Amino acid sequence: MKRRSTCGAAALAVSLSSSVGFAATVTVPLTDTFINLNTDVNADGPRLHLFTWPEQQVANAILIQLDLGVVPSGAVVDQATLTLTQLEADGHAEPVYTATLHRVVNVEPVLAAANGYTYDGANAWTANSCCYDGVPLAQADISTAYAAVALDQTLGAKSFDLTTLVRDWLTGAAPNRGLLINSDPTTGADRFRYFASSEATQVNDRPVVEVVYHLPVVGDDGAPTGDRSPTAREAGCSAGEYYDNLAGECRAFTTGGCACAAASVHAWGVGVVLVGGRRRRR
Repeated sequence: MKRRSTCGAAALAVSLSSSVGFAATVTVPLTDTFINLNTDVNADGPRLHLFTWPEQQVANAILIQLDLGVVPSGAVVDQATLTLTQLEADGHAEPVYTATLHRVVNVEPVLAAANGYTYDGANAWTANSCCYDGVPLAQADISTAYAAVALDQTLGAKSFDLTTLVRDWLTGAAPNRGLLINSDPTTGADRFRYFASSEATQVNDRPVVEVVYHLPVVGDDGAPTGDRSPTAREAGCSAGEYYDNLAGECRAFTTGGCACAAASVHAWGVGVVLVGGRRRRR
């Protein structure tokens, strides 16, 4: 089921400036699961696991897919961030557990059916010798790491930088088959970090992906507003308004019929406001 933001939700922030034009932050719908050294399907579980077992071997991996359709064509991605809520850590002496972020390659995972052996419940991940007893665990179907995140023992929000990855997807440099977060293959056995999934009971603990992007804005003289000062008509608009070329007047920005009184709108031009949401599996 797709979860949509409402007027009171902070799923969208709008900003206009003479340097970047129309800018916005959207919450991207996502689905998630984790895979283990078995045929269990965890897509409906409340947690996402990273686990090392035996020592220096990956035993769990997190899979996440993003619906980037909420980011308009031609948008320039300034930042993309995944936030996971860490619910549990192993408590061993090592202060840090390093998770790596990868792009899924070669196959199209079906997260509702994926497990340690297959990416869709029927077809096997590419064979490799990474893990215990020869379980492939997607390790030969991922790119080199886009980022490494040092996860301490402290519970709460943990951020993963997806900016380069999302740019690759949106520009067509790579197909969007989802991402994988890998367990730490450098540490001892039974080290782990557990996170809330999209099915977590506490809504505020669920994973969130936010994308900050900007679009060029064309003013009432047809020129990109980032290349010049505002015209007299545009400059006459108040904060929270834009100049509507067709109507010939200033109008308030809205999001889904809700006035942008709380949004950050501080300049001039014309833009399209998109409202993001989350997708929750059923």
